[in-house]
Amino acid sequence: MTDKIQTLRIGNEIVYLLIVGDLHSSILPLAEVDRLRMALPGLSKILVNGDIFPLGCEPVETLEWVIDRAGEAVVLGNHDEGVLEHDEPGQPLYSEAGVHELLSEPQLEYLSQRPLRLDITWKDFAIRLTHSHRLPDGTLRPSTSFKT
Repeated sequence: MTDKIQTLRIGNEIVYLLIVGDLHSSILPLAEVDRLRMALPGLSKILVNGDIFPLGCEPVETLEWVIDRAGEAVVLGNHDEGVLEHDEPGQPLYSEAGVHELLSEPQLEYLSQRPLRLDITWKDFAIRLTHSHRLPDGTLRPSTSFKT
């Protein structure tokens, strides 16, 4: 897996940041994000705050949306970590292992390169993204379990 912490500088030409999280393999709500983004009067950047997977029935499509719209501006959620850790063939699609089986090697590689914490600078702002199962320093909360 990648470094736990990465940094990202977003250019001043970006006027809006749209932060989404807990996508859980559902592509339909992301069409609304696209619609809202297109209606904004200026350039925008999408940031994804974890849990791309699982639960919904469109994990591959959801990941492709994330890759296309957010690129490197993504942190892993607890379920995303589970997808990387669970490689057991024949599991249900809605499980972390089932999603792992559906993803291609390049998609798994992309996912494995995402950090647990992303420190962003944009204009005069410092923004830290980390999914809720992580403490601000990127370590796992002691009471968090992400086994499904």
